[in-house]
Amino acid sequence: MDEGFRPICGRAPSSVELGRTFAGNIEYAELADGARRLSLRNRCAVRKQEKNLASPLEPREPARVITMAWGERYVGDLLEITIPALLAPGNLPAFAGEFDCEFVIVTETQFFDRFARSVSIQKLLLFSDVRLVPVDDLLSPWYGITLTYALVRGFADLGTAMTETHLIFLNADFIVADGSYRKLAEIIKRGERLIVSPSYCMDLEATIDRLRERRDPQTFALSLPHRELAELVIANRHNTIRAKTVNQRLFRIHRYDQFYWYVDEKTLLGRQMPIAVVYMRPERVLTEMPTFWDYGVISEYCPTLKPCVLGDSDDFLMAELRSEGTFRELLQLGWPSVEDIADDLSSFTTQDHRDYGRYTLVLHSSDLPAGLDADKLALAEFVDDVYARLTPPIGYHDHPFWKPQFPLFFAHHRRDLEESRTREALRQKLLHEDPGEARRQQTIDELRSQVLVVEGAVRVAENRLAGERRTAEEQVSRLETSYRRRRAALERDIAPVLDERENSLRRMRQRLVVLDARKAELEQCQRIRLESGIPDAAKAPHSSGSPARMRLLRLYHMAFGRLPNTTAWHPYHTMLRPVMAALEPDAGAAILVVSSGGPFGSLFARAFSGRNLSVTPGMLTSEIYRQVFRNASKFDLCLCDLASEDLANFRRLLPSIRPLLKDRGRIVVFHHNLAARTLDEDTFAFTRGLFPLVGRSRISFSGSLVSASIIRWYTSRLARHNLARPASVIALAATLAVCAPLSRLMAKLEEKRNPHLFPAHCTSMTIEMDLP
Repeated sequence: MDEGFRPICGRAPSSVELGRTFAGNIEYAELADGARRLSLRNRCAVRKQEKNLASPLEPREPARVITMAWGERYVGDLLEITIPALLAPGNLPAFAGEFDCEFVIVTETQFFDRFARSVSIQKLLLFSDVRLVPVDDLLSPWYGITLTYALVRGFADLGTAMTETHLIFLNADFIVADGSYRKLAEIIKRGERLIVSPSYCMDLEATIDRLRERRDPQTFALSLPHRELAELVIANRHNTIRAKTVNQRLFRIHRYDQFYWYVDEKTLLGRQMPIAVVYMRPERVLTEMPTFWDYGVISEYCPTLKPCVLGDSDDFLMAELRSEGTFRELLQLGWPSVEDIADDLSSFTTQDHRDYGRYTLVLHSSDLPAGLDADKLALAEFVDDVYARLTPPIGYHDHPFWKPQFPLFFAHHRRDLEESRTREALRQKLLHEDPGEARRQQTIDELRSQVLVVEGAVRVAENRLAGERRTAEEQVSRLETSYRRRRAALERDIAPVLDERENSLRRMRQRLVVLDARKAELEQCQRIRLESGIPDAAKAPHSSGSPARMRLLRLYHMAFGRLPNTTAWHPYHTMLRPVMAALEPDAGAAILVVSSGGPFGSLFARAFSGRNLSVTPGMLTSEIYRQVFRNASKFDLCLCDLASEDLANFRRLLPSIRPLLKDRGRIVVFHHNLAARTLDEDTFAFTRGLFPLVGRSRISFSGSLVSASIIRWYTSRLARHNLARPASVIALAATLAVCAPLSRLMAKLEEKRNPHLFPAHCTSMTIEMDLP
């Protein structure tokens, strides 16, 4: 490093002020390192005016809450969601009652004025000074290094004081449940110096509007209790969680540094490598990091400390907003083997990663369910199996991801910094030599001050309007309550009459369903006979029942089976094997078949000896049929034989299917890929419309180049045969003679293949679901 070239994280002493301005009660100080400090004058008096907030009088230990944000989206998230969540009563207000807080935002200088004018920062100043620290010279294409140095810059200026300062870390897109920081203060007061807690990713698009609506218009606080936020996360968990859920093996992602276990619709277990550092009081003074933040921060700053892990979401909960499409290009159908996961983890994980992957984390939106220990054990067994296959951890110094990137980052940083210095020198020269430029700068500074004053007036007017709006809403609410009471009384009076009419209508609908079901069954049988040409007793010509033909049919069934229960000699065997294996345990169960009308729907139904009913997806979602099903006996199993369009919308069918099944019922979804579609290209679409969020699930595939070719050729030959003609029967026999040996060979090879890995030539996809 050249003499005089400042370290990346270290800055000039930030306590040196270059100028100070005032706008109302707010003081703005420009610091020598390019930072800006915002303070609220007479904070104690102002706090008392704001809902009589108490102000501590005793001296308190110093604390810094450090976050960073660059780019329009993350700055917006920080101001609109993250800081409002910190303003919840049990978060920063409670924490500031115990510690002397400073809130540090490492961000781009272009956003300094935006932060200064924002409502959330104005509210934050009631509890803490705010320091805006430039990140411009650190921005680069190497995101992990930029993030690491941005975080360190948030406290490097403390120097030796960092070992006596409480450092709290928060990402710009994190939402903290109300009460989390109160819990954090309690634990710090007990003497803990290192606290970690998980964050859980949820879909931004599905949740952002609800979060904005929950902000208090007067205090701007976003107060979400732990269990309400947990419910929001579980219901809208991101694909990066779903792809790593061990007992929902439907699709995969490129890296497995986290593992999750679905317990029920209100509980999720997890392991994370690493767990996010929420708080530390460093054991030693360091102003530079030799590796990525997550790879070695604990070993560098807290080498001898044992962490306090806040793994229960009732204690501390952070949700991370992540766009639904993030990493969509990395999603693939199927699930990796344990060996594949271990090989990848061995290639990059450090000791810090592996130490924290041993802790079980619990996210829950209600009381913990009975039997949770069994679920914890199941997750532990899976993770232990992975750990048993790991090679020794990678050292975080000169990490293979860091080592080639850092010289490029440093050169980029130095170049940008020198360009910035050149621009600033030219600017200062113009200010000194050009009176017009100096007057322009003076006008800009005066306008900035005026903007701040007007912004303050706008906030006062907004608060007044919010109060008036709340009063009006309360009046409307009272009117609505009166209306609901009068409506309820009227409904009680007319309910008996309506019930009688409804019962009569229900009986007519039931009759209609019976007729429609019988008609659909006959039409389906007719369609199969006319179109598929699959040889079967149901399709054999009734006019010719000669002994020779019957013997031939029996030989056919002995050799090839009776669809869908085929033998390994049948060309369709490899395609049907996964679904038949999934259905085998429930052969005597009551089954509901939901079929798009393909060649296999009615054939699956006859494979069961118990009660069965076949419907189409349209019938299932029809209001008429919902009325009929309301009082019907429930099924043990639902088999969905779905064509492409219905497959992509399975999650819309699921709410109609679940009420028809018994508790802990099963659903099997089957899709034959006779059209040879490239299903893997639809993985992201399947995460939206096909793959369920509920239940324990797994996916299986069949197919290879040879088996797919055999199936396509056999299907095309079937379409040409009319089995009422002897010549066609002979031609079919010849077709089978050619296909059978190859089919038998492919069946053997298929048995050795991992059925959970997506094949290049997929012929069928089967999803099994065990409902809670």
